[in-house]
Amino acid sequence: MKKLVLVIVVVYLIFLSACATNNMLSETIYEIHDENSISLYDYSLSDNNFEDFSTEKYDYSYYLKKTWVIRGINDFMPSIYITNIDNGIVEGKWSLHPILPDCYVNSFESLEYGTIKGIISNGEAQCKFDDVSGSGIIKLIFKENSIIEANIEFTNKEYIDKEYPNGNYIFYPYSISDLSVLTDKKIYPIELEYWGKVNIITGYITAHHPYAVAYLTDADDNILYRFKGLTNGVKVTEVVIEDMNDDGLSDIKIILGMSGVKTRVEYIFIQMENGLFYNSKLNSNFNNQ
Repeated sequence: MKKLVLVIVVVYLIFLSACATNNMLSETIYEIHDENSISLYDYSLSDNNFEDFSTEKYDYSYYLKKTWVIRGINDFMPSIYITNIDNGIVEGKWSLHPILPDCYVNSFESLEYGTIKGIISNGEAQCKFDDVSGSGIIKLIFKENSIIEANIEFTNKEYIDKEYPNGNYIFYPYSISDLSVLTDKKIYPIELEYWGKVNIITGYITAHHPYAVAYLTDADDNILYRFKGLTNGVKVTEVVIEDMNDDGLSDIKIILGMSGVKTRVEYIFIQMENGLFYNSKLNSNFNNQ
């Protein structure tokens, strides 16, 4: 009888030991899984961490080279600009202001935009964003109807007030239609080496101090680039496309003037290989006709 009791006790202890070991393994697996989740946000982006994304069925090209804004909130803030999607990694710029590349800079790196970076698969991305105004986590869902659904969670707010709450938002491409005070609109179809077939749209902003504007847009009027720094009080009268510095890239000359006035102002924007421009003769070329 004593031997039977002893055997039962031994079996019971072995059972308890097995359960404890199993629980420890379960906890260990959970902890490892949690570490992997964190590492995705911390961007330990080695080749060993990801599956082969070469069979990705989504075409993300539409979402590149555009400024994405939230309409109806604080003058289109915040905004994102996706610079690259490749091999399961998404990278871009983040800002509490509309992000538009313009003629004052040769690279995004010289601007005080924040960064957005993470992993992407089958139309969904998990990213971190960070800039001087705050940081957090953002989930992006790339929809087929030309929008990006986003869930934004701020983990740190440096200079952000309550008007930027956590929550779900919809990002749209920043478009000419968002410029409600644009008048005298003219469209110049062109083709550029970096951008392909695009339009230059010029006009006149009827603000407190009226000024001329010129934008590079796609076929859907989404704004790709802003030609900044044009003279106040005059209108765009002509746009000329030619290689002005013999580097094989098409450059842009924007001519401004007023009806009945012979003097005009020419702005020459030199295209670089990355598609950005620099203004080589800002407000310095005057011609009498």
